[in-house]
Amino acid sequence: MAGLDVPGARAELDAALRVAGTPERAAQEKRYLKSDLQHYGARMPVINRVARAFSDAHTELSREELRDLVEALWAPGVHELRTTAVELMTLRVDLLDPGADLAWLEPLLRAARTWALIDPLAAEVVGPLADRAPDGARTLLDRWAIDDDLWLRRTVVLRFLLPMRRGERAAFETFTTYADGMLEEKAFFVRKAIGWVLREYGKRQPEEVADWLASRLARASRLTVREASKHLPDALRETLRARGSAHGGGGS
Repeated sequence: MAGLDVPGARAELDAALRVAGTPERAAQEKRYLKSDLQHYGARMPVINRVARAFSDAHTELSREELRDLVEALWAPGVHELRTTAVELMTLRVDLLDPGADLAWLEPLLRAARTWALIDPLAAEVVGPLADRAPDGARTLLDRWAIDDDLWLRRTVVLRFLLPMRRGERAAFETFTTYADGMLEEKAFFVRKAIGWVLREYGKRQPEEVADWLASRLARASRLTVREASKHLPDALRETLRARGSAHGGGGS
C-alpha cells in the first residue's frame, strides 16, 4: 500500500476547515485567544469531526506519517490546522513512542503559546506518553518544570490531569512534587492549572487535597487555593479559608 501523501492530506484538511469557518468567528476567536495565528473560524465540533473522519479513513497510518503530517499542519501558523494536529495525535497517541516523541513534541509545545493548544496536548498526548514510560519521561518533565517558558511549565502540571481525575494516588504523589516547587509561581496560567488539577483529584480524595493545601497556604497563591477548593466539602473549604486568613493568605 502506498504511503500517506502528506501534502495532499494537509490540503484536504485545510479545505475542509476553511469552508467550515466564518470571518466573524475567526475575528472573535483571534481576539479571545489573543492569537498571532491565522484563524479560519471553524468550531471545535467541526474540527473534531474532520480529524476523526481523517483518522478513520487512514487506519494504516504509521508513526512516521503521523509525525510528518503533524509537522505539516503546524507549519503554516493556522489555528485550526494546529488544533487538528493535536486532535489527530490524541486519536492516534498509541502510534507515538514515549522514548523519542516526548522530545519531538517540545518544539511544538514551545510554538503553541496558548492554552487552547497546550491543554489538550499536555493532558491527552504528553500525559499518556509519560504514563507509558514514567522513568524516561521524568528527566524531561523535570527540565520543563523549571523552564522559562510558562507553557512548558503548564504542560508539566496538566500532564497529570487525567490520572488525577481518575483518583490515582501515585499520580497525586508525583504531581505534588512538581506542584510544591511551583507554589511561588507568578504566571497566572500555571497557578490556575495547579489549582485545576488539585480540584479534579479533590472530587475523589477531598481530604488529601485539603491536607496538602493546609500546610502550604502561606506559599500558595489565592488563585491556586480558590481553584483547588471549589468542589471540596463545605467544612473542608471553611477550614482552609480560616487557616488562610490566619496565615495572611498566599499570593494574588
